[in-house]
Amino acid sequence: MKIKILDIFEEGNILRVKTKCDYGIDNLGLNLDKKKFDLSGVPKWQIEVKKLLEAKYKNAKPVEEKTLESFKNTEIELDKI
Repeated sequence: MKIKILDIFEEGNILRVKTKCDYGIDNLGLNLDKKKFDLSGVPKWQIEVKKLLEAKYKNAKPVEEKTLESFKNTEIELDKI
């Protein structure tokens, strides 16, 4: 799985990592100690993001991005929205 890091910042006592992948956009909250590096030099937050996203999306199918064009000439039942 490939992800794009949209943003990474501290918010109070939480390290926030916003990601985008084929399954959607996520805003993950991690412990601030994840800012440190493991013995191999990889940031701990990357390891945690990988673990969380793989667990969340292990059986998921990629989300099809909708465009405005895809809604033209379609019927929608307003009472089901």
